[in-house]
Amino acid sequence: NNLKMVFDFGGNPANTNVTVSDIVLKDNANDDGRVAPFNYDDPNNMWKDVDANQAYDISFWWSNANWGQIGNPDFKVSTKAYGGKVYTIKANDATVSEWQAQNTFTTKSLPIAAVDSVDFSCVLSCTSAVPRATIKLCEAGAKDDSNELFYKGNVSLNAGEKKVLKFTNVKLKNGTDVKNVKLIFDFGGCKAGDEFTITDITLIKNSPK
Repeated sequence: NNLKMVFDFGGNPANTNVTVSDIVLKDNANDDGRVAPFNYDDPNNMWKDVDANQAYDISFWWSNANWGQIGNPDFKVSTKAYGGKVYTIKANDATVSEWQAQNTFTTKSLPIAAVDSVDFSCVLSCTSAVPRATIKLCEAGAKDDSNELFYKGNVSLNAGEKKVLKFTNVKLKNGTDVKNVKLIFDFGGCKAGDEFTITDITLIKNSPK
């Protein structure tokens, strides 16, 4: 169906000039810096407890261009003024391809049922422009991380810009209940010294319909 946009300027005096420009209409189901994230303080945000109780294990797998494993990045956790965690990952080495700079948050207990659908968002930024990054939420322990809720590669970042990554009403791909999930951020292709910041991770389970 077609849409229409109406501007009404009734009440303006004669000879008033009105300019309308830079109109953007965009699907917000995935990611865009102009899209608002879900509310981190929503009482149904399951990740807020993960943050508060450090109910996750963090792991890294970084490699050189030939897929030989290299050292881990620097990792720092701080707390925002209004609450919530700030995760900072700084690359000590340059990488080339996707999956050569993996950073994984494996929750200790965050079950998702096959019938559940979830909403997810977080805010990601980097100190320099990055042509691609990857985010994936999936079952912890599934072979090849195949039982995913979502996977998105080729996320581009502008230097210093906060970008919202947002997914709505997603379900487990394999249709099986899981005991806990893991959240993967991959920055393969980054430069040495790039510093990534992850904040406002929000995961809300919707009631089955």
